[in-house]
Amino acid sequence: MKKNIKKMMKRMVILSFLTTVVAPPLYGFAEEKTTERTIEESNYTLVVENYNDDFSVELKKNSSFDLEKDWNWSYQTAHTVSAFARGPKGYYVRLGDFVYYCDFETQTLIALCNRPDCLHNKETDSKKRSECTAYVAYGSVNDGLQYYDGKLYANASSVYFDKDINADYREKEYLLELAPDGSSREQVDYHIENAYSFAFHHGSLYYISRETDPETLIGTETVKRLELGENDPETIVTLQSMDAVLRIYPYGEFVYIQTKLADTEDSSLIIYDTKTKEAQEREINWQSMFLPTEDGEFFECTLKNDGLCVEYVNAMLQSTAEGKMLTLDSLKNFGFDANITGNLYSWISVDDAYLYVYGMTEIDPIVAAFNKESGELEAAVSLPGMPLFQCIGVDEKYLFYQCSELDGGANSVYWVKKSDFFENGATFNCMEP
Repeated sequence: MKKNIKKMMKRMVILSFLTTVVAPPLYGFAEEKTTERTIEESNYTLVVENYNDDFSVELKKNSSFDLEKDWNWSYQTAHTVSAFARGPKGYYVRLGDFVYYCDFETQTLIALCNRPDCLHNKETDSKKRSECTAYVAYGSVNDGLQYYDGKLYANASSVYFDKDINADYREKEYLLELAPDGSSREQVDYHIENAYSFAFHHGSLYYISRETDPETLIGTETVKRLELGENDPETIVTLQSMDAVLRIYPYGEFVYIQTKLADTEDSSLIIYDTKTKEAQEREINWQSMFLPTEDGEFFECTLKNDGLCVEYVNAMLQSTAEGKMLTLDSLKNFGFDANITGNLYSWISVDDAYLYVYGMTEIDPIVAAFNKESGELEAAVSLPGMPLFQCIGVDEKYLFYQCSELDGGANSVYWVKKSDFFENGATFNCMEP
């Protein structure tokens, strides 16, 4: 009973902050609304600028994906930015400190550098190594790659060895712009110090910066929007906590910002309108993930005790159809031992017919394919390498994912043809630099 009362009191605190009003208009400018959401038990403070819970969000149906201008949802990771980027002529992947062109047909990774005398990742001299145009400086779990408007972008950092902590210290973050043909690499003049994630979308750069108070260890994370060609970024959301995560997912004219609260199962999803610059907040399950469809809706995937619940929701996160429960109960039909069980993660990819989900048995990571309409399991295979938390890449011909040294493996790309995947016993192939 006491536990229930505490939850009710917590809910009252949340609601009281969500109804906080705002400052009056200044000198004829439009009134700005803001709200602050506080959960005192978790030392968590979320500030949403220009808050307005009156506007309605509607996604355009049959909106076509623009490779040059849209952020790509296909390769989501736990940190928004992915190691994969799809360009007009194929895929690029970031493995460690280098960017490679990923050629599935010839099963090769080609360093994104057109200098004939360069040894790329095989170079042992640190100065020559840094001069390679494929070099992107100090890869880590938060580093990624994106194709946008004819160029590739990678976040990087300058690093020095800190004797006090006996480890490398990332001193300053910046963005690199790389030509897709490997002919150039330049530092971009966007001031994104302390940024650990970024996304280009429809003429703007969105990024998350983080600063930590060394005495209290409380971190301040800020989601910012910099309209390309401008100098001053706009703040959308500010988060203060000892342990919380922000993710940014641009789509169409909106940006979805998800946060996981420390020590709770709560999560907030902020919906930001890029046209009006207003935002509103929705409560969601922290284990939910979203994937847009061509019908102006999202797939919402939420981990439950008995499986992964998948349902269609609209842009305001309201259910529009009965959900389906995806499970691994029938693994034995796909060559697995009858006693093997497994769990699914809420990392999904999709094509015209299937949902592809990353999961784990007691022994191995797996990828499973479910019929999009019926929810039935139709294929499943073990993965030879452990992916970082990420969606399995899917296109017309292949399934693929990145494996990293950071996860105890080797920098590599694993892939399999779709036609082979849907036959029992299919195995993923490996490409290494």
